Amino acid sequence: MFPSPGRGRRQWKDKAEAQVAVYGNRRRLHSPRGQHLQKRRAEIVERGFAALVKALRALAKALLLALGAQVLRFRRCHPTNTLCGVDFAH
Repeated sequence: MFPSPGRGRRQWKDKAEAQVAVYGNRRRLHSPRGQHLQKRRAEIVERGFAALVKALRALAKALLLALGAQVLRFRRCHPTNTLCGVDFAH
């Protein structure tokens, strides 16, 4: 591993517990099991996001249908193509 730019090497003097934790985490993250678990976590997050997108699409569809119905209702009640005295036919 390379040190972060401009920070030099880590100073582990009097920080043995922190060093064990850092290298243990690094070892676990880069192991095949750790990478498999990361992929599973990512899939769970992705599934939740997909459900949110699906719900928002359904909401947008419902809103567009309601808006379309409102426009058709207005046109049926006001067949002169005018809205507040403005003629849109010309």
